[in-house]
Amino acid sequence: MSTILENGDVRFGNGSVQNVSQLNNYAYTYSNNLSLGRNSYYTVGSNVAAGPQGNIFVFVKSPWTCTEDNGLTIQYVTLQTSSDGVNWNSIIQQYQYANGFRSRYTAGNFSMSYPITGLSSGQIYWFRILISTGNASTTFSPTIMAYGV
Repeated sequence: MSTILENGDVRFGNGSVQNVSQLNNYAYTYSNNLSLGRNSYYTVGSNVAAGPQGNIFVFVKSPWTCTEDNGLTIQYVTLQTSSDGVNWNSIIQQYQYANGFRSRYTAGNFSMSYPITGLSSGQIYWFRILISTGNASTTFSPTIMAYGV
């Protein structure tokens, strides 16, 4: 399933677009301009019930900008899931390098999606992203959306 998350809208591979408010079973979290210092982390997450087909689709979009020039640094976003909200499994990790130069800040965007299948219909599933910075202060604006089908 090809899907893109844009400003609260879900754009499906067949060209149709739905706002998250049109989905019956969804969770949507948006945080604007989270400022993280050097070598720090932040967690954003929620939970949603598996849909009638026993599936949950999770989408993450997180633009970032280094707010200081500190040479080569790395940013991480890790998608984690849990069936009990206590024990977490990392299922996807992306990283992006930033090479800061004097008077020039770097930026990027994380974008990932993951289907969680084979669940019991109605089962609650937790998900979260763990954002980690390298040796430069960074601002993130993560959006996480999940829906059960």
